[in-house]
Amino acid sequence: MNKEILKEKIGQAVNILNEKKIDMWMIFVRESSTVHDPSLDMVVGGNWTWQSAFIISRDGDTAAIVGSLEEENIKRIGTYKNIITYVQSVREPLNEYLKKKNPSKIAINYSKNSVLADGMTHGMYNILREHLEGTGFENKLVSSEDIISALRGRKSATELSIMKEAIKETIKIFDETGKFIKPGVTEIEIADFMKSKVKERGFGLAWEDDHCPAVFTGPEAGG
Repeated sequence: MNKEILKEKIGQAVNILNEKKIDMWMIFVRESSTVHDPSLDMVVGGNWTWQSAFIISRDGDTAAIVGSLEEENIKRIGTYKNIITYVQSVREPLNEYLKKKNPSKIAINYSKNSVLADGMTHGMYNILREHLEGTGFENKLVSSEDIISALRGRKSATELSIMKEAIKETIKIFDETGKFIKPGVTEIEIADFMKSKVKERGFGLAWEDDHCPAVFTGPEAGG
Protein backbone atom coordinates (compact mmCIF):
# COMPACT_ATOMS: atom_id res chain seq x y z
CA MET A 1 0.00 0.00 0.00
CA ASN A 2 1.36 3.43 -0.87
CA LYS A 3 2.26 6.11 1.64
CA GLU A 4 -0.77 8.28 0.89
CA ILE A 5 -3.19 5.44 1.59
CA LEU A 6 -1.34 4.51 4.79
CA LYS A 7 -1.71 8.08 6.03
CA GLU A 8 -5.40 8.11 5.16
CA LYS A 9 -6.03 4.77 6.89
CA ILE A 10 -4.17 5.89 10.02
CA GLY A 11 -6.36 9.00 10.08
CA GLN A 12 -9.45 6.83 9.76
CA ALA A 13 -8.19 4.57 12.55
CA VAL A 14 -7.88 7.58 14.87
CA ASN A 15 -11.49 8.51 14.16
CA ILE A 16 -12.64 4.94 14.78
CA LEU A 17 -10.76 4.76 18.09
CA ASN A 18 -12.62 7.86 19.21
CA GLU A 19 -15.96 6.43 18.08
CA LYS A 20 -15.29 3.16 19.93
CA LYS A 21 -13.87 4.97 22.98
CA ILE A 22 -10.68 2.92 22.85
CA ASP A 23 -7.50 4.79 23.72
CA MET A 24 -4.98 2.81 21.72
CA TRP A 25 -4.57 0.22 18.97
CA MET A 26 -1.36 -1.80 18.99
CA ILE A 27 -0.17 -4.18 16.26
CA PHE A 28 2.50 -6.41 17.85
CA VAL A 29 4.44 -8.59 15.40
CA ARG A 30 7.67 -10.41 14.64
CA GLU A 31 8.96 -12.26 11.54
CA SER A 32 5.93 -10.92 9.69
CA SER A 33 7.10 -12.12 6.28
CA THR A 34 6.55 -15.65 7.64
CA VAL A 35 3.48 -15.07 9.84
CA HIS A 36 1.86 -11.98 8.39
CA ASP A 37 -0.65 -9.87 10.30
CA PRO A 38 -3.19 -8.59 7.71
CA SER A 39 -3.50 -5.27 9.55
CA LEU A 40 0.08 -4.36 8.67
CA ASP A 41 -0.98 -3.82 5.08
CA MET A 42 -3.55 -1.21 6.09
CA VAL A 43 -1.66 1.04 8.49
CA VAL A 44 2.03 0.07 8.54
CA GLY A 45 3.35 -1.48 5.34
CA GLY A 46 6.46 -3.63 5.00
CA ASN A 47 7.53 -6.67 6.99
CA TRP A 48 9.27 -6.67 10.37
CA THR A 49 11.73 -9.17 11.81
CA TRP A 50 12.30 -8.12 15.42
CA GLN A 51 9.46 -7.87 17.92
CA SER A 52 7.78 -4.63 16.86
CA ALA A 53 4.88 -2.57 18.15
CA PHE A 54 2.99 -0.18 15.90
CA ILE A 55 0.71 2.04 17.96
CA ILE A 56 -2.09 4.42 16.98
CA SER A 57 -3.74 6.47 19.75
CA ARG A 58 -7.10 8.18 19.78
CA ASP A 59 -5.39 11.57 20.30
CA GLY A 60 -3.74 11.15 16.88
CA ASP A 61 -0.31 10.20 18.19
CA THR A 62 1.49 7.30 16.50
CA ALA A 63 4.55 5.30 17.46
CA ALA A 64 6.64 2.56 15.92
CA ILE A 65 8.81 0.66 18.38
CA VAL A 66 11.22 -1.44 16.31
CA GLY A 67 14.61 -3.09 16.46
CA SER A 68 17.54 -0.78 15.75
CA LEU A 69 18.36 -2.44 12.43
CA GLU A 70 14.85 -1.74 11.16
CA GLU A 71 14.85 1.97 12.00
CA GLU A 72 15.63 3.05 8.45
CA ASN A 73 12.79 0.93 7.06
CA ILE A 74 10.15 2.64 9.18
CA LYS A 75 11.69 6.07 8.54
CA ARG A 76 11.51 5.38 4.81
CA ILE A 77 7.81 4.59 5.05
CA GLY A 78 7.41 7.92 6.85
CA THR A 79 3.99 7.58 8.45
CA TYR A 80 4.74 7.25 12.20
CA LYS A 81 5.48 10.34 14.30
CA ASN A 82 7.50 8.62 17.04
CA ILE A 83 10.13 6.10 16.02
CA ILE A 84 11.62 4.34 19.02
CA THR A 85 14.35 1.74 18.62
CA TYR A 86 15.87 -0.91 20.86
CA VAL A 87 18.76 -3.37 20.80
CA GLN A 88 18.11 -5.95 23.51
CA SER A 89 14.37 -6.01 24.24
CA VAL A 90 11.23 -4.19 23.18
CA ARG A 91 9.93 -4.42 26.75
CA GLU A 92 11.52 -1.27 28.19
CA PRO A 93 10.70 1.18 25.40
CA LEU A 94 7.21 -0.27 25.03
CA ASN A 95 6.39 0.08 28.71
CA GLU A 96 7.90 3.54 28.83
CA TYR A 97 5.70 4.68 25.96
CA LEU A 98 2.60 3.09 27.48
CA LYS A 99 3.25 4.77 30.82
CA LYS A 100 3.51 8.12 29.06
CA LYS A 101 0.21 7.61 27.23
CA ASN A 102 -1.52 5.73 30.10
CA PRO A 103 -4.31 4.13 28.03
CA SER A 104 -7.31 2.60 29.76
CA LYS A 105 -7.93 0.24 26.84
CA ILE A 106 -5.37 -1.21 24.42
CA ALA A 107 -6.81 -2.97 21.38
CA ILE A 108 -4.63 -5.80 20.05
CA ASN A 109 -5.03 -8.09 17.06
CA TYR A 110 -6.93 -11.10 18.23
CA SER A 111 -10.46 -12.08 17.30
CA LYS A 112 -12.81 -15.02 17.69
CA ASN A 113 -14.92 -14.00 14.70
CA SER A 114 -12.73 -12.42 12.01
CA VAL A 115 -9.61 -13.99 10.54
CA LEU A 116 -8.56 -10.56 9.24
CA ALA A 117 -8.49 -9.26 12.82
CA ASP A 118 -6.78 -12.31 14.29
CA GLY A 119 -3.20 -11.65 13.23
CA MET A 120 -1.52 -12.09 16.62
CA THR A 121 -0.34 -15.63 17.33
CA HIS A 122 -0.89 -17.20 20.74
CA GLY A 123 2.86 -17.08 21.30
CA MET A 124 3.01 -13.36 20.61
CA TYR A 125 0.03 -12.77 22.89
CA ASN A 126 1.87 -14.53 25.71
CA ILE A 127 5.07 -12.59 24.99
CA LEU A 128 3.19 -9.30 25.07
CA ARG A 129 1.58 -10.15 28.39
CA GLU A 130 5.01 -11.08 29.78
CA HIS A 131 6.40 -7.72 28.63
CA LEU A 132 3.51 -5.93 30.35
CA GLU A 133 3.46 -8.03 33.50
CA GLY A 134 3.25 -5.93 36.65
CA THR A 135 2.46 -2.68 34.83
CA GLY A 136 -1.32 -3.07 34.92
CA PHE A 137 -1.51 -2.71 31.15
CA GLU A 138 -1.73 -6.48 30.77
CA ASN A 139 -5.26 -6.16 32.19
CA LYS A 140 -6.28 -3.47 29.70
CA LEU A 141 -5.96 -5.56 26.54
CA VAL A 142 -9.08 -5.89 24.35
CA SER A 143 -9.76 -7.22 20.86
CA SER A 144 -9.21 -4.85 17.93
CA GLU A 145 -11.84 -6.70 15.88
CA ASP A 146 -14.32 -3.80 15.81
CA ILE A 147 -11.60 -1.32 14.86
CA ILE A 148 -10.28 -3.45 12.01
CA SER A 149 -13.76 -4.28 10.73
CA ALA A 150 -14.69 -0.60 10.60
CA LEU A 151 -11.37 0.37 9.02
CA ARG A 152 -11.70 -2.24 6.28
CA GLY A 153 -15.24 -1.16 5.56
CA ARG A 154 -14.41 2.52 5.15
CA LYS A 155 -12.56 3.38 1.98
CA SER A 156 -10.31 6.41 1.88
CA ALA A 157 -10.31 8.90 -0.98
CA THR A 158 -7.29 7.29 -2.63
CA GLU A 159 -8.70 3.80 -2.17
CA LEU A 160 -11.96 4.85 -3.81
CA SER A 161 -10.09 6.35 -6.75
CA ILE A 162 -8.13 3.12 -7.26
CA MET A 163 -11.27 1.01 -6.94
CA LYS A 164 -13.10 3.06 -9.57
CA GLU A 165 -10.18 2.67 -11.96
CA ALA A 166 -10.03 -1.08 -11.28
CA ILE A 167 -13.75 -1.43 -11.98
CA LYS A 168 -13.40 0.47 -15.25
CA GLU A 169 -10.55 -1.77 -16.43
CA THR A 170 -12.33 -4.93 -15.26
CA ILE A 171 -15.42 -4.03 -17.29
CA LYS A 172 -13.22 -3.64 -20.39
CA ILE A 173 -11.83 -7.15 -19.90
CA PHE A 174 -15.33 -8.57 -19.37
CA ASP A 175 -16.50 -6.89 -22.59
CA GLU A 176 -13.57 -8.40 -24.51
CA THR A 177 -14.25 -11.78 -22.94
CA GLY A 178 -17.87 -11.64 -24.06
CA LYS A 179 -16.70 -11.30 -27.67
CA PHE A 180 -14.22 -14.17 -27.19
CA ILE A 181 -16.82 -16.66 -25.93
CA LYS A 182 -18.43 -18.97 -28.50
CA PRO A 183 -19.74 -22.55 -28.60
CA GLY A 184 -16.96 -25.05 -27.91
CA VAL A 185 -14.73 -22.71 -25.89
CA THR A 186 -13.97 -24.27 -22.52
CA GLU A 187 -14.06 -22.67 -19.09
CA ILE A 188 -10.28 -23.01 -18.85
CA GLU A 189 -9.81 -21.27 -22.20
CA ILE A 190 -12.06 -18.42 -21.07
CA ALA A 191 -10.12 -18.07 -17.82
CA ASP A 192 -6.80 -18.15 -19.67
CA PHE A 193 -8.03 -15.46 -22.07
CA MET A 194 -8.97 -13.19 -19.18
CA LYS A 195 -5.63 -13.80 -17.45
CA SER A 196 -3.79 -12.94 -20.65
CA LYS A 197 -5.57 -9.58 -20.79
CA VAL A 198 -4.71 -8.92 -17.16
CA LYS A 199 -1.05 -9.74 -17.82
CA GLU A 200 -0.90 -7.64 -21.02
CA ARG A 201 -2.00 -4.57 -19.08
CA GLY A 202 0.26 -5.12 -16.11
CA PHE A 203 -2.53 -5.70 -13.60
CA GLY A 204 -2.74 -8.19 -10.74
CA LEU A 205 -5.37 -10.81 -9.96
CA ALA A 206 -7.92 -10.42 -7.19
CA TRP A 207 -6.99 -13.71 -5.54
CA GLU A 208 -4.88 -16.86 -6.13
CA ASP A 209 -3.98 -17.67 -9.73
CA ASP A 210 -5.29 -21.25 -9.65
CA HIS A 211 -8.91 -20.13 -9.23
CA CYS A 212 -9.01 -16.55 -10.47
CA PRO A 213 -11.13 -15.94 -12.41
CA ALA A 214 -13.72 -18.58 -11.55
CA VAL A 215 -15.56 -19.48 -14.78
CA PHE A 216 -18.74 -21.59 -14.83
CA THR A 217 -20.67 -22.17 -18.04
CA GLY A 218 -23.53 -24.52 -17.28
CA PRO A 219 -24.95 -27.45 -15.30
CA GLU A 220 -21.80 -29.51 -15.94
CA ALA A 221 -19.38 -26.74 -15.02
CA GLY A 222 -15.76 -27.59 -14.41
CA GLY A 223 -14.47 -28.64 -17.86
